Amino acid sequence: MISGEGNDGMKKPIIVAMLFLFATVLSGCQTLKDWFNDRFGPPSAMIDCKKTFEEGRRAECDGDVLNAIKKYEYLANYGSCYGQYGLANLLLKHYIDYDEYAAELLIDSIVNRANNALYFNSDPAMDSAFSVAAMAELAEIAASEDIKVQDNKVEISIADLLHNKMSKVAIGDVVEWANEKKMNTANAKIYKDIIAAVEFGLREYKFVKDIGWEKIKKAFVKGHVIDVMYAGGGTRLLPKEFPYSVVRFVKVPGAVCQYDFEVQLSGSSTFDAIEKVKSAMRRQLVKDFQSAHPTFSIDDVGISFSSWDHSGSTIKGTVVAKVLKMSVERLEYNDETGSGKIAIRLGDSDVMAAKKMAIDNIEVLVSRKNIVNVVGKRPPKGARYMDGTERMPEADLLEVEFTCK
Repeated sequence: MISGEGNDGMKKPIIVAMLFLFATVLSGCQTLKDWFNDRFGPPSAMIDCKKTFEEGRRAECDGDVLNAIKKYEYLANYGSCYGQYGLANLLLKHYIDYDEYAAELLIDSIVNRANNALYFNSDPAMDSAFSVAAMAELAEIAASEDIKVQDNKVEISIADLLHNKMSKVAIGDVVEWANEKKMNTANAKIYKDIIAAVEFGLREYKFVKDIGWEKIKKAFVKGHVIDVMYAGGGTRLLPKEFPYSVVRFVKVPGAVCQYDFEVQLSGSSTFDAIEKVKSAMRRQLVKDFQSAHPTFSIDDVGISFSSWDHSGSTIKGTVVAKVLKMSVERLEYNDETGSGKIAIRLGDSDVMAAKKMAIDNIEVLVSRKNIVNVVGKRPPKGARYMDGTERMPEADLLEVEFTCK
């Protein structure tokens, strides 16, 4: 049995240690974080923070959106910039009418990224990379909505300002972090948008007058009140009035812009929720399509729901993006064999119209007029041609082979 005198003897070293720690921190010689790490080694909490974000991203890639939300919310509840960015990015992808809410999360992830100190251990380069990615998302919102602010009678483009800020942060260790992630295929997939934002931030931007984050926040957030309790309070980050939840949103294997989805409706206004679901999916697919086909504008892209099954509060289906206007996708010619091939994307047109466009473009090619996207040399002046095999490797793509002589 330990006597009372023995207990007092045990307390003294603890009191001395606490006093020493207090004095050390006050002196500025060493932070609590440094002391903790030196004394006990780096804790696993920050590693778990990265791990949880990566688990969320893998869930997103697998189409398990609800699980991804759960992971991001867990991190965001503790003030983690990874969770705030992850949730905001997910909202901008899969939901509509929550740009303001997502913007607030993004701004918090930039301004309050020091909150990761709750975990004692931090990765400054990764934190900064996430800040660059958050600024890239904000800049995209600002550009799409043409958000500007007045500062002493000078109009400032928020998108230009954010791009300028990105270029100042995306340097040194941040670039090394992005390059390191690119080297690993799994990491490159998980951190794809963050890596892309860092690479975008490396571009040179003209000087734009800087303004405080409060002014930037006011430009995005106009009186929107969000009931959020950080540091483990357990408050759900998604607004209570949210009309639907995306349960599953997964890319169809082999397709460019086609997804299978499942949505759970909540609330009384079913019609309003359905319209929001459709609008959110249209926005996401148009964005995906333009990434895959940068030459097409928004007006060139058509979105259709090839299947739609609405039963009770659950909607399951498939959504696909396609080109509305007919266009030449490829035009090739081999001077050695005298053969060529042209591919026409049908869009909303029929096969006969596509065949006519193919013939017109072949005639332009053989008459040696200026034409883009030609592989190999052009046929000699005055050449004739005959068309050959026609096939449709995709539902809306016509390929026509031809030979010049």
